[in-house]
Amino acid sequence: MEFENIKEALETLVSANDREGSLKVNGKPGNLNDLKEFNFEALVWICDSLGMEDIYLKNASQSS
Repeated sequence: MEFENIKEALETLVSANDREGSLKVNGKPGNLNDLKEFNFEALVWICDSLGMEDIYLKNASQSS
């Protein structure tokens, strides 16, 4: 997942998590796991952009 900037990534996250909207994945209704995957990918991109990879890498090593 690629964004132009952090603002776009955050706007996309807010939009995807809007309680009034519905999540679509390839034109079909999405589920909670789809939303979690989308959120994680966007958050990884934001962390990478800010040089804070340790945030998600630390979490990944704790869950192993």
